[in-house]
Amino acid sequence: MNGLQLRLGLAFIAALGLSILPLPEMISSFRPSWVLLLILYIEYFLPGNFKLTTLLLVGLMLDVLLSTVIGEHSFALLTVTWIASTRSRRFQFFSMMQQIVLIGFFCLLYQLIICFIDGMLGF
Repeated sequence: MNGLQLRLGLAFIAALGLSILPLPEMISSFRPSWVLLLILYIEYFLPGNFKLTTLLLVGLMLDVLLSTVIGEHSFALLTVTWIASTRSRRFQFFSMMQQIVLIGFFCLLYQLIICFIDGMLGF
């Protein structure tokens, strides 16, 4: 295990920790998806250092930590990362505003997938 993999592992642990950190009720619905943001960062700025099995395991850990249906976050993360990987080569050439809009779109898509799965299951 080299230094980069160790730092990425620690970053995933930190992102999972931030995902379960308690927030006041007023702002808890505005919590960013730290794991998704970290995955998008790795996908865009460190391509080739990321495997889908890692993504699947991180999604399953997120499901366990958030007490959701097993596979819900894994499916959403895999879908969003698959779509995001098509833009990974061109992302650095986009302007800052285009990058912000693209990341916002992926976060919205992630939330829509989670809401769709919860709606289908009756939660």
